[in-house]
Parts: sequence; C-alpha cells; structure tokens
Amino acid sequence: MIKLKLLSISILAIIVLSSIIANQPAHASTKNKPLPIKKVRVRSYQNRTLKVTWKKTRGADGYQIYRYEPKKKKFVKAGEVEAGKKAWISPKVKKKQTYKVRAFRKNGRKKVYGKFSYEVSAIFYKKQAKKVNAGRIIPSFTYKKLNYYDTLNIKVRIKPSTHAGNKRAKVYDKKLRWYSSDKKIARVDDKGVVTPTGKPGVCQIYARAHNGNCTGDITVKVVNYARPDQFRDVEHTQKDIAKLLTNYPEELKEIAEYFERKHAEKKGKAPTGSIYLNDGRTAIEANSKMEFKEIYDVLFKVLDSFPGEMYIMVTDDIVKFNLSNEHYKNVLRYCFNSLEGIEEDARHFRVASRWVYENYRYI
Repeated sequence: MIKLKLLSISILAIIVLSSIIANQPAHASTKNKPLPIKKVRVRSYQNRTLKVTWKKTRGADGYQIYRYEPKKKKFVKAGEVEAGKKAWISPKVKKKQTYKVRAFRKNGRKKVYGKFSYEVSAIFYKKQAKKVNAGRIIPSFTYKKLNYYDTLNIKVRIKPSTHAGNKRAKVYDKKLRWYSSDKKIARVDDKGVVTPTGKPGVCQIYARAHNGNCTGDITVKVVNYARPDQFRDVEHTQKDIAKLLTNYPEELKEIAEYFERKHAEKKGKAPTGSIYLNDGRTAIEANSKMEFKEIYDVLFKVLDSFPGEMYIMVTDDIVKFNLSNEHYKNVLRYCFNSLEGIEEDARHFRVASRWVYENYRYI
C-alpha cells in the first residue's frame, strides 16, 4: 500500500514537472532584451527601392524595420523579417527615406524588443545620377597621441557611392555623426573636434555618414605629459611644474577656459589682475572688478593645496600660473589665441597647443 502511494506521488511529480517544462518559452533568457543592432546601413537598390542591412544579433528571433513618416512626425513599422535574415528591401520610393531597426525575442505569445539602432537615410538614384549616397569615409589618420591639454580636429573625406557609375557625382548629404567609444577618456563634437575629458587611456573615434557607412577605428591615445620631452634639456626645472601638470590637469583647464570665456564675452576688455593667498588665506586681487566668483572653488583648490608658492595672473589674452621664486622663473601660460609664430627656445617652449612653459635662472 505504501509502495503504491509512493508510486502515485512520483507519477504526479513527473506530470507536474513535464507541464512546467512544456510551458517554458523557447529561450531560457527571454526576460533579457535583445542587444541593439550594429552596422545598420541603407543603400540605393533596384526598381526604385532601398536596401537596409544590419549585423545579426545572437538570440534574436527576428528584426523589425521602422520608417520615419514626416506627416505623422514619428517612426512607423515598415517591415519585419525572421532571425536568419539580415536585410530588408523597401517598397518603391520617391524621396529620401529614414530607417531604424530593432531585434526581438519571442516570449510565449509576446515579444521582447531590444533598443532601436541609430537612424540611417538614403535616396534612390539611377545610373549616371548627379546626386548619390555616401560611399567610403576616409579619415586623414588612424592613430594619434593626444596631450590632455590639447584638442584634436579630425578631418575626413567622404567619397560618393560608385553605384551610379558617375565619377562626377556628389554626395547629397555630407553631414557626419561623430561618436566616441569611451567618453570618460575623450569626447567628440559634431565637427570632429576631440577633447580629452578626465583620464589617460585609449579610445576609438568614429564618423558615420547619413546612410550608415562609417570610418574604421580612429584610435586616440590620451596622455598626460607631466614632463614633456623638452624638460629633459632644462637643467633647472623645478619639480613643482611636474606636480602642477600631473595633479591638477582638470583644474588648470577649467580655470584657463573660464577666463578665456570671460574675455570672449567682454570682447577682449575683461578686467585683468592677479589672484593669490595672503597669510590669512584670503584672496587678494590686483583689480577688484575682475570676475572669478564662478570659478572661486577651483581657484582656491589649486592655490591652497598646491605644495609651493604660486599666484595666478590674468592679462588681456593670457592666464599665467606663476611658480617663480628668488632663484628661478617658472611660469605655465595658457594663451587665448593660437601659438603660431611663437619661436621656441631652451627657456620658452610649448607644453600643448596653447600652453607654454617659460623658465630661466636669475643671475
């Protein structure tokens, strides 16, 4: 009797377990959204159609293509394909079309959607057309080492698509979409200007055309030059300058760029003067009208914590971080204007694009 009860319980357990397994969704990880789509592109195709392509995403059960509707001012679903496909051909088009793509996974009767891709757009054109989509995107370089205090302007060339067979054809949309692989290392604006943002390291910068065609990796290595190569030839360089560049890079940039903005706002007529600390740790200004309230905390973080005597001077077009003493002159300057035309020598040389180091020994 006991054996029969145990057998009945075992059979019931098997039935319940089988029911649970049968009702499980196709993927064990369906609760997780699919990854965003990568390498989305669109190009002119056949019979007045456009062809959208993308890179497959692992675990996707299919892809949805959305088209922007100007009258409705929103994207609407234009098509859907199975997981094995990585392309979709549009209906016939007359004007420029803009698309974006997302992957989905099936969760029972429902679908779990991933994030939409970036937008891509293109026009259809016939042979020998005068206006075409973008072809190759060619950067002027693929690797640069960038000083923390510098900026970098990346130039690229957009070649027209060769699909039309017209060597004189022009790209109808030359705007590029710039982005960085790591904004903690460097950011890039919509004009291709790269600016370091906080820490040394390596990141990739990309430029993408309207139709998704993209540059390869443009590798940027951000380095904080605490002691540039020129310092090796400066016999009396004090250690203070290395500490200033190494320990306060963000503060130096923030202070210099703040006063540069003030002079630009005042069209070069902003008050000038010197800022330093007296025995009572109080700010002393050579010109009481000089504005620095917004940058006060940063100024005194540097002035008060720097392990050495220093004062900061603002003139018509320069911010000076003066570390001089009775034996040596050590000055780090930030120039609001370009340094082109400045002659360098053993006492006077560039640290970065608009940063100059001056030094000499008093006789």
